[in-house]
Amino acid sequence: MKRCLLVLLVCACAVLMCTAQLTFTPNWGTGKRSGIPSEACKIPVESLALIGKIIQNEAQKLVECEHYAS
Repeated sequence: MKRCLLVLLVCACAVLMCTAQLTFTPNWGTGKRSGIPSEACKIPVESLALIGKIIQNEAQKLVECEHYAS
């Protein structure tokens, strides 16, 4: 019982010592948090083609390894 009371007292002290400040803004405006321009998220076609070619090469290697393993 004493142990439970001690734990409760320690938790109550920890809660009383913790403070925080929250600020809510209805409009972020044009600051650093206004979002990323849509052009920044576009992936160049050349990059996609290169990734596709790398995947094809790795798949071909897996097929060849399975062929030699059997």
